[in-house]
Amino acid sequence: MTSTLWATSAIAADCGVTKVEPQVIAEGIGFLSSLYRLHLTLTGLGPATLIAKLPATTDYLKLATAIGAYEREVAFYSAVGPQCPMRTPRPMRMTWQLKQGNSSCCSKISGT
Repeated sequence: MTSTLWATSAIAADCGVTKVEPQVIAEGIGFLSSLYRLHLTLTGLGPATLIAKLPATTDYLKLATAIGAYEREVAFYSAVGPQCPMRTPRPMRMTWQLKQGNSSCCSKISGT
């Protein structure tokens, strides 16, 4: 977590993350992902919370993979989001990859 925040300049090089307390904020309510608010304890100044979006851990994972939901979301936040006139979350880190057996991995961490 510290290296991701350093890489995005969300925290200074002399600051570190000493504790992360995850809080589930939306799961199984029509979402194709699990959402968490991450409460951070830092050694210096930086964001108090982040939002982490991870692949669903339910049957929704098969649906999301089948319709390319994770791939399209990463594409949106990479190409369209930064130019969108509407306020959109600013991802600090996004990954998506197709893994063997047609499962996928998508994670996004956004500052709040």
